[in-house]
Amino acid sequence: MVSPAVWASAVVAFINIGLLLALLYTYTQNYRALKSYFTVGLIIFALLFIGLNLAIVGLWFFLFSNPTIAELFVDQAMTYLLLINLAQLIGLATLVRITYK
Repeated sequence: MVSPAVWASAVVAFINIGLLLALLYTYTQNYRALKSYFTVGLIIFALLFIGLNLAIVGLWFFLFSNPTIAELFVDQAMTYLLLINLAQLIGLATLVRITYK
């Protein structure tokens, strides 16, 4: 059986992707208006974190489709990965709030 931490991490990763897509849209609009190097850095930041979260979601789907491997891996690592995803969610939510104020 798949741990609740796996499901929670997958949900948090999808929320993070949504927040990052909103930030990416805003940053690209700002770049079109400002042509700033700082804005380019923010776009790269958002793209890298989107890639990270897509990799996390890919890992979850791999674990869901391979329960034998998941049993070995889930118990040892999922709680920590969930905490990492939650920390990222808090950071991204703060960045979204600041960006849209």
